[in-house]
Amino acid sequence: MAKSWTLFGPGLEKPRPNLTVAAVAIVFAAQTFVPGEDAYPTYMCFLAWISAAVITWFAYKKRAILGLLTLPVSLLWLNPILGGNWFDAVGLEYLLTHSALALVWAGCAYTFLATEKY
Repeated sequence: MAKSWTLFGPGLEKPRPNLTVAAVAIVFAAQTFVPGEDAYPTYMCFLAWISAAVITWFAYKKRAILGLLTLPVSLLWLNPILGGNWFDAVGLEYLLTHSALALVWAGCAYTFLATEKY
C-alpha cells in the first residue's frame, strides 16, 4: 500500500536536522542583509534551483507536501536571470523572496529531511 501524503512527511522519534539544507537556508537568510550594489550573483540563483530540485525529489520520495513548495519558491530566482529588477536593491520583493526561501528550506531541514538520532 502506498504511503499517504502528509504536510511534514514521516515523523521521527528523535529527529536530527539536515545540516546541509539548514546551511543553505542560513546563506539565503544572510543574503537578505547584503546590499545589492552590483548585479545579483548568478551562483545564488543556481544554488536556489539545485537545492530546490534535491529537496523536491526527497519530498516526493517521502510524500511531504512542505517540500513541494520549494519548486515554486525557487522559480522566483528566474527574475534576475531574465533581466528583472527584484534583486537590484534591498526592497520588499528582495526581503520577502529571501525570507520565504530561508523559511521553507529550514522547515524542510527540520521535518522530512531530518534523520533519526541514535
